Amino acid sequence: MPESTQSALGAAYTEALERALAQSLTTEEDWGRFKEMLVTKQERLDAETQDYRQNYLTRLAEARQIILREEHGLDFDHPLPEGVARQSDRQRLDIKADVRVRQDHQRRVTAIFDDHRSDLKALKAEIGARRTRENAPDLKRHWNQSVRRSGPTQT
Repeated sequence: MPESTQSALGAAYTEALERALAQSLTTEEDWGRFKEMLVTKQERLDAETQDYRQNYLTRLAEARQIILREEHGLDFDHPLPEGVARQSDRQRLDIKADVRVRQDHQRRVTAIFDDHRSDLKALKAEIGARRTRENAPDLKRHWNQSVRRSGPTQT
């Protein structure tokens, strides 16, 4: 799946999860934690985007060096078919480095969304457990009532 489609699906799922969770928030403490999660996610995204833009050339140079080290000693100098223009090694290296830098950035952004989703799920589970405890029936009374049966199965 292309990263743009994957990102769009992840963002849609996160938005739906946020909307569903917002409907189940009842206490001020829950609202505070929810808002803090949203602010934290946005701050991390902004910081990553700003770092990506400011340090793009540095990241590109580092990626070039890594690619050169990985490919050092490999020689794929095969003849090209007639009429096909050969890409220069510099151009090929730049393309590979650019792809690598963009993929690394996308992985960081995806990790931020994954962390945010796991935090939202943890909050939702906590709220669900609290509601279950609040709405749980009195088990002793329920047990005593269920033991008293009439008919041949009475103990």
